[in-house]
Amino acid sequence: MKNKLARLLFKDPAYRTHWLLLSLLFKGLPFLILLHNKPLNQIPGFLGGSMGDTPSYLNPIDALLSAGVYTPDFRMPGYGIVYFFFRLFASKAAACNLVIVCQFALAALCVYLLALTAIRLFKKRQAFYICFYLMLVSSYSNFYDGYLLTESFCSSALIISVYFFTLWIESQKTKHLILAGIFLTWVIFLRPVFLPLLPLFAFFITPLQQPPLPHWKKAVLLFVIPFILCDGAWITRNYLRHKKFIALTSSVEYPQLKNSYIIPLTSFVQAWGGCTGYTDNNSSLGWFGYYIAGTPKPVLYDSLPGGIYTSAFNKDSLIRIRKLIQTVQNPYTDSLVRESCNSELIYKLINYKNSIRREKPFLYYIIRPVRLLGMFLYGKETRLYMARGQVFGGIGTAIRYFYTLYYLLLLVAGIAGMFLMLIKGSGAPRLYLLFAAIPLYTIIIHPLVLHFGQNRYLMPAWAFLIVCAICLCLQFIGRGETVPKNKQ
Repeated sequence: MKNKLARLLFKDPAYRTHWLLLSLLFKGLPFLILLHNKPLNQIPGFLGGSMGDTPSYLNPIDALLSAGVYTPDFRMPGYGIVYFFFRLFASKAAACNLVIVCQFALAALCVYLLALTAIRLFKKRQAFYICFYLMLVSSYSNFYDGYLLTESFCSSALIISVYFFTLWIESQKTKHLILAGIFLTWVIFLRPVFLPLLPLFAFFITPLQQPPLPHWKKAVLLFVIPFILCDGAWITRNYLRHKKFIALTSSVEYPQLKNSYIIPLTSFVQAWGGCTGYTDNNSSLGWFGYYIAGTPKPVLYDSLPGGIYTSAFNKDSLIRIRKLIQTVQNPYTDSLVRESCNSELIYKLINYKNSIRREKPFLYYIIRPVRLLGMFLYGKETRLYMARGQVFGGIGTAIRYFYTLYYLLLLVAGIAGMFLMLIKGSGAPRLYLLFAAIPLYTIIIHPLVLHFGQNRYLMPAWAFLIVCAICLCLQFIGRGETVPKNKQ
């Protein structure tokens, strides 16, 4: 019995059908439970979940199909293009259901591709099995497959791009390099913040890589040409419509919020490192009454720390801000009163934020980034969504604790392994640098540069933190079985 189980779980990595079926089976369970739990969404007939960003991906495609104009167009069409394909022959709800099925199937494939990449990187068979099962069991990597958000596709596209890129380094086949460029282009069109990965990948083609690769100039061109062509078409389209040069996106924030109190409110909360979760009633943003997932609920606890106050504002000032927000949000408020309250909110919130920067520099420049980094690395999404009481009863809490601990162990091992790979990558093999640089860049750019503390922004780099954790793990396992090059 044990031998049969061992043969089932540790079959040769070359048996792709076996591993793909195993991945589909194990990932299918949490996916189906998510659908059973009926996650929040506002699309009748859609079985998956949607969040605040979802309409900005779908509405431009609906407008394109109905009126022939892609609008609003501040989002690049990386996510919408998949929805567009299904929308050509299906209703909105059916198209959305097909999108999440596609996300699930691609994510299942990527578990296998990531494991193959690990065995190619570390040259050890153990790397395949460790990577496959760590990725498969992780609830965090399964969380977004059923949601109409960019996290799932972005993570999968990045894994596929790295898979083909490492394959090309060994095979030197042009098709592998072009495919790596195509999928990295998709990553950038899904998340423009990942544009710097393009030169990062290209670094490993140039003569700086040891040993030097032949015909490296041609190889660099072949790698970047998918992005040049796609982004060139996007730039041309934007210039014809707006008479402006827009290479990626015209706005980081929602354009319709440009004159709203919401952006200054978010910036004010970020000034002390507060939680800006738009769908979390118990976040610092939720304390002010801004809660997009339905009607604002009564504040359950005071989520404002005591050390944030300055000469410009106190607790009573913030209670006044909350009342002004309630007035603005009230649909029965007179338009002139709403505009006046909105203007007052913008002025006060900007003033309050600036006072924190002036009077509490330690809070603003030291404590804030530490808090944002903490929320970015460990947020609500790390909890196992399928372990809620309505599915498992009392055992759900134990399962949730297990997966929370599992996430934390992987996170710590991944970060430690990331620095280990940076050290190892300074010598040979240099490719270690790529796997360490992807999560390092993700961790720096979101909470520390853009001040985005939501844990979901870590998702595209999560797979590579797992690879980094494997590097650390292999330090303790020993030499292990080396895999011949033709078996990788």
